[in-house]
Amino acid sequence: MQAVMPSKMKKMIAQDAALRRIEFILGLINKDDVIVWADEILNVANDIPFQLYDLSVAANKSTKEVLSLLRELAEGADIAEVSADTAFRRFAIVRYKELEAGNVSADEVAASLYEVAWQTDITLPEEYTEFCNWVDDEFALVRQGIKERQPAEIALTDFLRSLIGSEKA
Repeated sequence: MQAVMPSKMKKMIAQDAALRRIEFILGLINKDDVIVWADEILNVANDIPFQLYDLSVAANKSTKEVLSLLRELAEGADIAEVSADTAFRRFAIVRYKELEAGNVSADEVAASLYEVAWQTDITLPEEYTEFCNWVDDEFALVRQGIKERQPAEIALTDFLRSLIGSEKA
């Protein structure tokens, strides 16, 4: 990381913290990754927020405490929706790869998408939350024998592929 003016550095940290918080919630990164990120900033920056010091020594902190520190660092970042979209796309790539490898079922992927959309405090675009709700309902109907599995699986796969877009799966 190059030397950056303090106001620019603060904005960069806030934006990066917003993205890392969402990635942490989604399980794309873990506490150790957050600690390494904090350490990297501490090694190159001066006059940084105290939360970075707390994150740097967060090995014994709870998930809730780590998320709280990341939220505080992200305060004022004007990229929350972009971060959510980016992190959700990364999550979709992971789930798509697991599905294609046969490591998870389509039902499990649908349930995890629903959980992210409705059980976290991540604000996703409305079209994502609507699809996650719909596909979870479709698989519930499949399990009850009311609907066929194949159309739900095709819709899920198409949705995941659309999220991946130009990124490599």
